[in-house]
Amino acid sequence: MNDNETFEQLANIVGEEAARQVAASFAGENIYIPKGIVTDEQHKAIRQEFRDGATYRELSIKYGYTTNYVRKIVHRSRKKS
Repeated sequence: MNDNETFEQLANIVGEEAARQVAASFAGENIYIPKGIVTDEQHKAIRQEFRDGATYRELSIKYGYTTNYVRKIVHRSRKKS
C-alpha cells in the first residue's frame, strides 16, 4: 500500500479533515497501533450485545470469531463481575 492509499483509507475511516490533522501531527513518523486497543473495544461490544440479547452464533458471524471464542469472551466478563 502506498502513502496515498494509506491516506485515503484513513480519510475514509475518520474523515478527510481528521486525516489531514493526523498527517500533519505525525508526518514522516511510523505509528504503531496495538491490536489490543481494537480487541478490547470489540470484546466490550460483544459482551454488551450479548447482554442485549444477541446469540453466540450471531456475534461470531458479525465479528468473524468462532462461536467458542465468543463464549469465552462472554464467560470472561461474567467471571470479572
